[in-house]
Amino acid sequence: MTVNKIRAIARRMKKSHGIKAIIVDYLQLLTSDKSKSANEKGYERVGAISSGLKNMSKELNLPVIALAQLNRETEKSERRPRASDLRESGQIEQDADAILALWEPDETKRPSIDHSIIEAAIVKNRYGSTGNINFLFKKDIGVFEPISPISDEDVPR
Repeated sequence: MTVNKIRAIARRMKKSHGIKAIIVDYLQLLTSDKSKSANEKGYERVGAISSGLKNMSKELNLPVIALAQLNRETEKSERRPRASDLRESGQIEQDADAILALWEPDETKRPSIDHSIIEAAIVKNRYGSTGNINFLFKKDIGVFEPISPISDEDVPR
């Protein structure tokens, strides 16, 4: 799938169904609209895709939510993710209006096998504040419920 194919589909869906947003799962699986040269680096490809999604968002006047992979540095150092941890491209960081990074701060304090405490770190927000939001992730039904602050009373057993 390329950005141009997504743009064409989104244009039709907006006209016929009135879609309100586009979600890309996940950015690194898209292919570049430009002919792929043998010398094209991964970060160049991802950068072109990121720019294409930003342009599509402006053209169609729709928010584009793109899921992207982080590099392994956060796991190695056991720290909160940063915008610079986005894999393969600083261009994603430049193009994004907001970046939200999900992570499980302490796996040892997991309330149960079916539930996890997840922190959403708002690491970039061009039009607002940054910070952290805590969620209870119910794995069995795939639902995130906001909680704050994390305390033993907030966690179902």
